[in-house]
Amino acid sequence: RGLLHPLAPMARRDERYEDAVEEAWELLTRGDLDGALAAADRATERDDSSEGLHVRGHVLTAFGRLDEALEMHQAALAMDPSFREAMVSAAEVLIAIGRFGEGAAMAEEALELAETEHDRLDILLLLVDTMLAEGHVEQARELVDRFPEEPQEPELEFLAARARYDVGDPEGASAGIELAARTFPADPEVQYYLGLIREGLGDLVGATAAFLQCRQLDLAIPPVPFARTPEAFESEVAASIKALPAEDRASLDGALVLVEPLPGAEVVSEGVDPRLPMVVDSYELDEGVSLRRLFVYQRNIERLLSRPDDLRPALKSLLRDAIGKARGREAVAAD
Repeated sequence: RGLLHPLAPMARRDERYEDAVEEAWELLTRGDLDGALAAADRATERDDSSEGLHVRGHVLTAFGRLDEALEMHQAALAMDPSFREAMVSAAEVLIAIGRFGEGAAMAEEALELAETEHDRLDILLLLVDTMLAEGHVEQARELVDRFPEEPQEPELEFLAARARYDVGDPEGASAGIELAARTFPADPEVQYYLGLIREGLGDLVGATAAFLQCRQLDLAIPPVPFARTPEAFESEVAASIKALPAEDRASLDGALVLVEPLPGAEVVSEGVDPRLPMVVDSYELDEGVSLRRLFVYQRNIERLLSRPDDLRPALKSLLRDAIGKARGREAVAAD
């Protein structure tokens, strides 16, 4: 959803600390996480800097240090219980670590304090994400119906359109996503949803072009800050395969395991989702001879993670899902 902007500076009790808060936000926006953390540390040297605690929580979130980030936002709220931005940030972290009920309750509390339609929409988007993460699609649709009708800034308009698509309303999402593609042509998320919209409309050429653009843009952005080296990631994949139940592990006996950053442009042009995390298939080498293959796409998997420790559970779930889908395809082919 992107980082929230900090509160406008309060009365400048100490210019040095206020500047450190602003510097931390600026460096965080530019992707200099080490610099942002150093600035946030300076901002929290003073005991009564709720703004410093808030920005430090955001920096720690970017590093995947979510438990520490939550402590920062909670400390900011202890200083200022009406600090709405800290409420939203705490809710985001709670949701990211799977504490959906607490996160939703915190977001609802922040919603009551929202003063503008911009703020209301931002919090409603967070609640939609929460409902979808829990599988409550109908409740998510009800939240989408509460979106303000007045036009908002372009970034929020895109997020609202994305939410409409995610709750099963591609027609309602189409105009907003097409507009976002003209406004933010270099945003990979926009290009991905543009591909989904065009695919749903039967424009396969347009969809393929958008998906290829998404892939190219995804390659150009840095990996998540806690990304493993390719060698360490491959070791995690091997350990996760070894830890599978015997029946699932047998499905990969003799399989060729290929770990790549993203699906190749050639397979995306053939209709493969550029953000596919993993797939198991069989490639026919000769009549009656086939090769079992497991493709694992590191960047697409790490994009799903909120913190480093989430990798092992994610690999386990994705492996079992990919194996199950391969069995399903093979059963259909056999029939």
